Amino acid sequence: MSGYERLLRGANELEEDPDEEEEILRAGPSCPICGGEGHLCGRLGESWHYSCRDCGMVWRMEV
Repeated sequence: MSGYERLLRGANELEEDPDEEEEILRAGPSCPICGGEGHLCGRLGESWHYSCRDCGMVWRMEV
């Protein structure tokens, strides 16, 4: 299984617990490049992956 497939599987696991997803989305970080709005796009292991709605930057944060 590729890293991308694992990332998608992690995002699908999030959908099973909408309360957890909502909590994380509310606390979503700002983009480290432009300061724009970050939103959760997936999870891989202990890493949460975010992307910026403004510039498209993708980054991860360890939980």
